[in-house]
Amino acid sequence: VLGLAAVAVAARGLGREALALSLAGLVAALRPEAVLWAGALALMPGREATLPRARALALALLPALGVAGVRLAVFGRLLPLAIYAKTPEIGHGLRYAAACALLTGPIALVAWQNLPGWIRGLQLAVVAHYLAIVLAGGDWMPLSRLAVTVLPTVVLGAAYVLGAGRLAWSLPRLGLALAGQLFAFVQAGPAAAAVGERRLAVIAELAPLLASSRSVAALDIGWVGVATDADIVDLAGITDPAVAALPGGHTSKRIPRSLLEAREVDTLVLLVRPGTAVAEPWHESAFARYVEEWLVTQSAADVHFALGGQSRPPLQNLVLRPPSV
Repeated sequence: VLGLAAVAVAARGLGREALALSLAGLVAALRPEAVLWAGALALMPGREATLPRARALALALLPALGVAGVRLAVFGRLLPLAIYAKTPEIGHGLRYAAACALLTGPIALVAWQNLPGWIRGLQLAVVAHYLAIVLAGGDWMPLSRLAVTVLPTVVLGAAYVLGAGRLAWSLPRLGLALAGQLFAFVQAGPAAAAVGERRLAVIAELAPLLASSRSVAALDIGWVGVATDADIVDLAGITDPAVAALPGGHTSKRIPRSLLEAREVDTLVLLVRPGTAVAEPWHESAFARYVEEWLVTQSAADVHFALGGQSRPPLQNLVLRPPSV
């Protein structure tokens, strides 16, 4: 998606409007929150010959509308399942979009004098995308993932704006724009770089404990799926429509015990809150997400499951099995 978005704005900079909007339409088809970005590009004039407005909008929006039509025909829903799995919260979306704006540097795009129409189109597209992020309610995953699509637009537009301005103003603005990215590189970079190594360590530790499992319920199903061939109940609802339809966000689903029983879950994997120790008994521990707390307190997991093992910090995952297993 990032590659398509980059080539789309590059094509606009080269005056290849039909190519630019066709690729923008593909981006919107793959990432629904990019529809406003693609629509903004279609509404603004190109660098050279401008396409008729109707054709421009068709190129930018028809792919996404086609995907929505297929979704309606096949699944009975016009909107993506993600909308139901994580109900948008405008307040969270505002905080998420504000943080993304600080980190990705659109401040370098802020200018209003002597700008050609196609650069104003890039500015509008960036604003539209951040508005879409607000309306989507942000994201539960780290590292500003929803802002990635718009990064090439920010870079190309900022390069033009800074290059056309006075050096005395451009350099400080560029420094301000890069400050957020440098902060993220120093603050979040080391932790992000260690994610793969930490997940592999957890897999090595817990794979033997999961070897005999038939059905595992977990929130972080990525590493769990590598560690075992058992059926997996996705407590976040990302891959499970039945769980996605439950109220709450990805980390706050109220999973009924009946669902676990219907899926014949014989193993729970719960993450202990970082920085805390595993309590004795285990069910008095502080868990990382609401859905895990819910399972323990509301489903009386301590009665039906015993601690079968755990991984070491910083990712302390508890593997819980019925006492008879």
